[in-house]
Parts: sequence; structure tokens; C-alpha cells
Amino acid sequence: LEQMQKKLAANTGNWKYTDGAFECTTSGAMVGRQMKDFPDRTSIEFDVEWASYLNLYVNIFTDSLKSYSSCNAYSLRLNQTYAYLYRYSRTRGSQRVGSNIRINLTSLKNRATITLKVDKKSRIIALYVNGKFMKKWNDAQADFAGKGSGLLFTTRSANLTRVSNIRIQEWNGSLPGHS
Repeated sequence: LEQMQKKLAANTGNWKYTDGAFECTTSGAMVGRQMKDFPDRTSIEFDVEWASYLNLYVNIFTDSLKSYSSCNAYSLRLNQTYAYLYRYSRTRGSQRVGSNIRINLTSLKNRATITLKVDKKSRIIALYVNGKFMKKWNDAQADFAGKGSGLLFTTRSANLTRVSNIRIQEWNGSLPGHS
């Protein structure tokens, strides 16, 4: 894990790797990595901390680490009050997947653990905040938008954002807390 994070850090632009976390105070800065093995059913988890306002895009299964939008990927757009899921396609542009979900990160004292559970075959992406189920998106398109094995974080705020404890592992397909 430490090695993965150091490799991520080499690719950072305005992100700095400090005390085990990626830190940024610039809007539009990107940090990411192509993974060797992104299982078809995967759980992606990370801790995020922010000062005053959070606005972070997290691209998964992306084929580009140079742009959050010019790619084939899914992008979780996360701020303190809403989470949106977009699919990006180089040929069809961007489309929102399903509806957004209202979340309240303001009450969490500027720190949260975000988990995305992804099933490529059934095109399901589920969001958990601090272990609590928030939303399941089911992409109605016939194909899975993510064509790569990259994970990309893009800040959309000039306030301090810290991302740490990035964990990617195979997932068994169950969605605890989902009714």
C-alpha cells in the first residue's frame, strides 16, 4: 500500500504526499494511478478530510489519468450535501446515472470514509459513507462505461482536501444496509 501511494504521489501536479495522505489546496488538481488488478466486483475505500468545503470527483475504472471528463469512466461527484454519479464516454460525452443523493457530510466534522462497491457485470455502483449505505446506482446503459483500470481523484475546490488510506479489494457482491 505504501508503495502504491508513493507511486501515486509521483504523478501529482498540485497534490503533495504528506504524512501518509495526499493533500491539495488547488481546484482542478488530479492524482491517480492505473491499477494492475481491478476485480470485476471491487470495493474502493478511502478516507477524505477537508477544510470548510468539500468538492471532490473520484473517477473509477478510468482509461485516463489526465482528465476527469475526457475518458471512459464513472465519476462520483461528492460535496458536503450531495453525491452524483456520472458516466463518461469519449464517444457520447457525459450522462448522469440515476438521481443524486442528498447526504450531510457537514455534521461529520470534515472527515469521512467513503466506500464505493462496484459490480461491472451488473453495472451497479453503491455508495457508503462511514459504513452506512447511502445509494445504489444501476447504470441502465448496455455497457459498463469504465474501460480502464485507473483510479483518479480531482479536487474541485481550493480548500484543503486530504485523501488517505486508499484500499481496493475484491468484493463479494453483498450490500449491507441496502433494503
